[in-house]
Amino acid sequence: MSEFSDSYHLLASNIKDVKFLIQQSNRYGMVISSSGKYIPFIVEGLEEAGGPIDQLIQHNTQLLIHYAFAAEHGCWVKFFDKDIELACLSYQPEDNQLFKKLAAPLDNLLSRAIINESTASSLQNLATDLVVEEIGSKIAGVLGLQHVSWLSCTDLTYQSKKDLQKRFPDSEFVNVSKRGQIEIPAQCIPNEWCSEPDQPSFMYLPVPSVLLTVEQEAMVNRHFQYWTQFGDYDNETQQGFWMYELYRMYLPSRYRYLCNRLMNLLYTQPTKLLETLRAIIQLVGTDVNWEEYLRGF
Repeated sequence: MSEFSDSYHLLASNIKDVKFLIQQSNRYGMVISSSGKYIPFIVEGLEEAGGPIDQLIQHNTQLLIHYAFAAEHGCWVKFFDKDIELACLSYQPEDNQLFKKLAAPLDNLLSRAIINESTASSLQNLATDLVVEEIGSKIAGVLGLQHVSWLSCTDLTYQSKKDLQKRFPDSEFVNVSKRGQIEIPAQCIPNEWCSEPDQPSFMYLPVPSVLLTVEQEAMVNRHFQYWTQFGDYDNETQQGFWMYELYRMYLPSRYRYLCNRLMNLLYTQPTKLLETLRAIIQLVGTDVNWEEYLRGF
């Protein structure tokens, strides 16, 4: 079995800040002892393994990093200021554009003094001759994160507190009584946003009603063509989800469920897909250069 790990790292001098954030998320969590400037922790989230948990992000008030590594697929590191995603560093094998794709997020982190020139250069150089099995620990080392291998949010569900304490004797546990009790909307009753039963809970959440300009409507149609004709995935290179990640980066945290809704509607309900895209384009605003991602659509 190959390694899969994910963890959070909060820029904080006091472990109380981390424990408070976990408490606010209303999830079971574990804080790992560290002497670095970032305090590592994990939060239970079986279905959200590998991605940042919105219920946690929306309560964040400081600089927070989410680290995810899969030995066969690569490494992803996302930076959040409060609930806003600042940058995503994505290292995937056989990505010929990797070096180029890192430029913008690294520039953003540099402009905010989150990293310095030396760190940016080291992170850029890691894209050269990438060895996927080693990339996770190397990125963590460059960023000053404590590399916690073979540990993810799923372990809080599958492993007992006693077993985790054996491996991390100095760790502290938060909201232990919440283990296995992740809040799910009480009712998933078919409604105007989803008329079908037994769908994921996010499908029943409201889609904001928006008014768009003529220019925005034209952009929505281009995004609709992109999704229905290209699907945000390149079968030839086996890479994708660029637009999906872009939406998640710029949407307010309370509306990121719209991205999952979109993926669920793709190829099945074009009218509702268009409705969802209209909301996304309005909520994202005008700060994004879509041309770079629309691939000519």
